[in-house]
Amino acid sequence: MLLGTDQNIQNIAAVIKPPVHDVVQFLKEHIQHDIRCIAKSTGNNDDEAMQIVHLVLVGIVNNLGQQGGYANIDGNLITKDSRTTWEDAFMTTFLTPVLSAISDLLQDSLGRMVRDERLGNNRLMRLLHELDGPNYESITELDSMCPALWRYRKKITIENLSFKFQEYSQGCDKPERCEVLAEFLKKEHHLRTLQYLPGIIKLQRLLFEKFHRRLDRNEAEEFTLGKFLKTSTQVKEQFSALVNNFKMAWKIVRLSLSQDGPYSISQEMCLNEVTNSTPISMFLPAKSGQGRCALALNNFLVTLHNDFIGRCKSLLKDESRPPEIPLANITKAHLVAYDPEKDFLPMILAHCDYSLKVGEGTTVEFNWKCLERQLVDRFIRGRPRLISLVELFVFSKDICDGEVFKALKQKIPQVD
Repeated sequence: MLLGTDQNIQNIAAVIKPPVHDVVQFLKEHIQHDIRCIAKSTGNNDDEAMQIVHLVLVGIVNNLGQQGGYANIDGNLITKDSRTTWEDAFMTTFLTPVLSAISDLLQDSLGRMVRDERLGNNRLMRLLHELDGPNYESITELDSMCPALWRYRKKITIENLSFKFQEYSQGCDKPERCEVLAEFLKKEHHLRTLQYLPGIIKLQRLLFEKFHRRLDRNEAEEFTLGKFLKTSTQVKEQFSALVNNFKMAWKIVRLSLSQDGPYSISQEMCLNEVTNSTPISMFLPAKSGQGRCALALNNFLVTLHNDFIGRCKSLLKDESRPPEIPLANITKAHLVAYDPEKDFLPMILAHCDYSLKVGEGTTVEFNWKCLERQLVDRFIRGRPRLISLVELFVFSKDICDGEVFKALKQKIPQVD
């Protein structure tokens, strides 16, 4: 698309939704963002991420004449199924061969650059990759040409762990695959929101006590979060913390709520953000209006927890019936609740061998079985199922005689 802007920028601009003012700058920033995402997920630096993209493109060029998994795919990609099938085939044909052997391929790529006379004699490149051997005596002098100052050491992150685990899983037999850990990492991005569910339920309970059957629907749409916090000075700090729980969970899962079955919400609602101008109705579970956001969020988190616990019990071959607990009584101890940085990352660090050798950089190896065992013991085993009885907010006008009889008329067949 970026190259296409040189020939027909109008057609390229028409593809981008919503429209942007500067198409070229938008595409450049998009590519830079994608490079950073690749670097973060693979645990490499930006230069190595660009090499990964180059290696994928080389694979595409070398396999142009081979149909592979594309033989029976509708080339027009006019249906969702055809697009999904195409993406799976692309992943299998071009991405997996590169990502499954990325360390060796990057080393080979570096070797090719070193042997290339056009690049191999470049002093800066030899310093960056420490090809001439380190001069550690110069470290005390803070010499700008000391390789140690240019060295990139990979950080251990959850994203990098997931990538390393995919490499491990592709090269091991089924008994060694750590299926519970695989299930956890597959859903980790959403599972981290379960730590906020008790705060969300508490927020809704406090709002129910304050407004249930006393607030009109129109008033709830006009009464903003900022106004509410100003009128609740005595408990402002408590409400602010609970609202932040809702905000954090909403930010992570909102784009998935448009696909959540009977409690799904519109794409427009998914784009809502929690600010001081947000109507208070967004936090009050209801089947209509902004309250559908709270209802969809509650249902999504409850379903996420129950499905994950059920799946893990199946993988662990645990046939016992899990205990059940009402949603109103939950605490973090009942949930697969954890803070990624404070709880899960220390667990990762406890089960990895991180070695550093002079002149050789870092080597990281994970003990996957021990990590899975501690994960099950700490976050999964003994967790109950949640009884999803989300209390719906009742507005003041919904309980007047006219509305009550109207609702009864709709639910009960009338006889003349």
